[in-house]
Amino acid sequence: MLNKMTKDPDHRLEKFLYGLQLFAHTVEKLKNITVDSEDNFLLNSKRDEIYSSMISHMRILLCEVQCSLHVTKDAVTIARSSHAMKIHLPSNAVLDLGSAYVLDKNFFKKTINFLMKALRILSPSNLRRFKGKLKD
Repeated sequence: MLNKMTKDPDHRLEKFLYGLQLFAHTVEKLKNITVDSEDNFLLNSKRDEIYSSMISHMRILLCEVQCSLHVTKDAVTIARSSHAMKIHLPSNAVLDLGSAYVLDKNFFKKTINFLMKALRILSPSNLRRFKGKLKD
């Protein structure tokens, strides 16, 4: 997603927005997966709480990026549906505890890596190099 970046800050934001939308749709789908275990109620309520918090933070970040794009490009970016983004996760699946743990851990690891890479690429020091490209 963020591998091939140009020097254009707007293009960087568009790529970041696409990646964020991908992660946001994935979070929505992962939230709907039920974990089957002996402590079903406690586990699912805690998991649901974590994913709900993550969804609300993703929405805030998506709004911030869309506002930044709107300010610099005077164009509103179209939201993409999860079907259009080809996210293949079961909608209302039931997983055992081990499978859910592996799925969640891998997703959170990829999310952290994506956000850390985006932070490096979109940092003000990197964007300052291309200040002639930014619109006031």
